[in-house]
Amino acid sequence: MNSPATALFDKSNSLYGLDKARHSIVADGTAVVVEGYTDVIIAHQAGCTSVVAALGTSFTQGHAKTLRRYAKRIVLVFDNDAAGMEAANRALEVCLAQRIDIKLTFVGQGNDPCDFILSQGAEAFKRLVADSIDVMEYKWQRLQAGLSESDTLADRRRITEEYLRTVATAVAAGGRDPVAEGLIGTKLSGIIGLSEQETRRQLERYARSTSRGRTLAVRNQKVISVGAGYGKEAEAQREILRVLLNEPQLFGDAAGRIKAEDFDIAVYREIAEGIFSALAENPAASLAEVLARIASEEGGNIVVELEASGRLKGNFAERLADALEVIESRRAEVVKEKLRQNLSDDESLRLLQESAGGQRIPGMIRR
Repeated sequence: MNSPATALFDKSNSLYGLDKARHSIVADGTAVVVEGYTDVIIAHQAGCTSVVAALGTSFTQGHAKTLRRYAKRIVLVFDNDAAGMEAANRALEVCLAQRIDIKLTFVGQGNDPCDFILSQGAEAFKRLVADSIDVMEYKWQRLQAGLSESDTLADRRRITEEYLRTVATAVAAGGRDPVAEGLIGTKLSGIIGLSEQETRRQLERYARSTSRGRTLAVRNQKVISVGAGYGKEAEAQREILRVLLNEPQLFGDAAGRIKAEDFDIAVYREIAEGIFSALAENPAASLAEVLARIASEEGGNIVVELEASGRLKGNFAERLADALEVIESRRAEVVKEKLRQNLSDDESLRLLQESAGGQRIPGMIRR
């Protein structure tokens, strides 16, 4: 777990226990993030099965993106010491930048989640998670406590800037509306002694800086290969996935005409299997339920991208019909190719009828 990152294994994108926790996370809508592996093990043994931990590193953008596929919200449960609070602050900034609903709580002084569960029990841990507080409330409490304890101008400035950066991150990511931003500026000006106008000006400066940073980060990100595979057949496969991710009720129109085996690009086949099995079990399956069935990180990333790009297009039924027609035409071409390879007449007739959905083919005589 403490090995360096490689092309096959990158700790900054991996979460300990996610393979066991993802179904519970989807069901609850909440992912609980702790600091240590033993915290995860003890939590799961106690029946708290939505718990994961970062692998050998601090909580990263990659971890946040991974959890966003499964969870509506994240609750951080960190140790109540200086290191735990610092780790929580870093994780909060990451989650805010990813527009994730984030809350946090701390176990008692000198304890970690493992100790807490062993001494207090699973129900007490669940109550601790349920009583977690919103990130901005936590930051506000931290600001007030810090200002009351500081006796130098430099300390007060540092504490205030930390809070302003947090608010700016939330605003830049779309996590706070302008009204809330204005109220924060009003409250803050009363505490730090600056005019309301100056406080808001400082907040706007931090927000602009944060927005520029986010833009550069997006430009430098490795683009996910949603374009895996070329040609109209590959695009038809993507289109079917886009439609079903956005309009699952159309699965009935596709179920009799296409199978996962028709997806000849491996990652699309994995996604198709996940979508088909989820919708067969629950015709109104959510995106999170589909993602819970996708094992690979690449597949999960592509699902999120396909759902987002497909949502903007509309005309779902028409797009699905067109894409299915392309897949069926390709299937017929495969049959014709096999016919050219001197198959017997009976085998040729059977393949043609299968490609036509069991209908009789004009011009062919049944033996």
